[in-house]
Amino acid sequence: MEEFLTMAWGDFVFSAISVPIICYAFCFCLKQILVSKVAKNRYTNLIPLFSMIIGVIIMLAVKDFLPVLRLTKTRIYMGMVLGLSATGIHQFFKRMKHFFEMRKIEKGMERKKIEDK
Repeated sequence: MEEFLTMAWGDFVFSAISVPIICYAFCFCLKQILVSKVAKNRYTNLIPLFSMIIGVIIMLAVKDFLPVLRLTKTRIYMGMVLGLSATGIHQFFKRMKHFFEMRKIEKGMERKKIEDK
């Protein structure tokens, strides 16, 4: 039983890392293609949907990801969640970058106020 749980946990961790990375890479390339096109504003909002679909395709296509899951429905749900997590990770890093840029600007404004006095 312990060997089974160790194997299942290892497969889950591997799929939880690799599927979002593959989805993120695909969506990054898609966004770069859309940036050069006029249709950027129309189709960039569909990137989470594309990420989710790619996650489902990966989970269904590769049986090595969690071989203990034999149910197709469970694979589809996990693919959706792991695909959408790529979008969430991207937004997290994007917002953190913006947060630290704003803090840097605020510190610069505070220094300027102190120097003006």
